[in-house]
Amino acid sequence: FIIKDFITCFSKNVIYFLRCPCGLQYVGRTIRPLHKRIYEHVNNITRGYEQHSVSAHFKKYHNKDPSGFPQFIALNTQVSVPLRKSRW
Repeated sequence: FIIKDFITCFSKNVIYFLRCPCGLQYVGRTIRPLHKRIYEHVNNITRGYEQHSVSAHFKKYHNKDPSGFPQFIALNTQVSVPLRKSRW
């Protein structure tokens, strides 16, 4: 992936990519700081929430163990993330 922007865990309006060790891939977006969204993914995995696709996958295939949390890559940041979606 080519990442054009300077992105930190405090960046907002981020499009991100998760890759699970088993091969599952997930693309997400957040308008909040990236670290808060990643924390939510880990928290949802620990609690076994099935309402979210990432945590449902971890509950079903990885026994709710967040230690195998997928690799994540922040792909891009834009002023308006929803406008960017049309170019995915």
